[in-house]
Amino acid sequence: MNDIIVRMSSIYLFVILLFSPFHHQPIDRGYVEVHEIHPGQVRYSRANVEEKVSQAVKEGSVIQVEESYLLKYDRGRSLFPKSKALPVVRGPDGYVLVDGHHHTLVSLRFHAQTIPVKQIADFSQMSSEAFWEKAEAIGLAHIRSLDGEKRIPPKSFFDLENDPGRYFATITCRKYTADLSASRGAEYPLWIKVGKGIPFIELYISDALQQRGIIYDDSMGKSPSAEFVEKARQALVEAEIPGLKVLPKRIHYKDIDKDYEKIFLKESFSPASTKAMLGTGEVFSTRLEK
Repeated sequence: MNDIIVRMSSIYLFVILLFSPFHHQPIDRGYVEVHEIHPGQVRYSRANVEEKVSQAVKEGSVIQVEESYLLKYDRGRSLFPKSKALPVVRGPDGYVLVDGHHHTLVSLRFHAQTIPVKQIADFSQMSSEAFWEKAEAIGLAHIRSLDGEKRIPPKSFFDLENDPGRYFATITCRKYTADLSASRGAEYPLWIKVGKGIPFIELYISDALQQRGIIYDDSMGKSPSAEFVEKARQALVEAEIPGLKVLPKRIHYKDIDKDYEKIFLKESFSPASTKAMLGTGEVFSTRLEK
């Protein structure tokens, strides 16, 4: 667990990296060939990809014509507009994705040729070993497999390991826009995500549950039992993952919305306040620490 906390604490270094004047080179943005991008993690959610495939068709980002696909952007070569560029770092073997692995897998499903990226750092002069060590240390990569071992991510997205626990993290989340004007997701959320959130947070959640023997399986679908969810809630409260907003009790999202400004703008969750709220019967938003 301490290992998770150390890696999660490095997220603050990631934020500094994004906005620091000490970038190795200026941020640039544009389309690159999909095959030029490599994963920055070992695991993904197969179920999550399937949902995003259906979403892309529903939104009109892709149209199937007989056995081929017509894509909406970059002159028919990309599934996404440049405004949705994915963050990458340049490593010794090319571009490494920081966020957007499932979007990239969906792009590959539709035979996209390009994908929009924004380069946030250049570590191409480092050795491969040094690069992955640094990338994990500062929150730019997640290189843990399901068995908890460190593994360098594969070159191909098709070789990623399916992690059902990552999907569980997705279906139990309520996602808010960065300005908190809208939300979507779980009706009775386990945790809250604002904007893009913390990179790899779903994988950190999966890690914490795996370590405590709480194993979600794809066969459970989008509605795992209430007993399973509550065990997961208790586990995440105890895990004390930095930056993770766990709701300590079952609560409808509309009740969260009533007080969301206080929860998300003025105050924040902390492990201590979350533990204090468990079993007290108090409205959780009244015990948040400043």
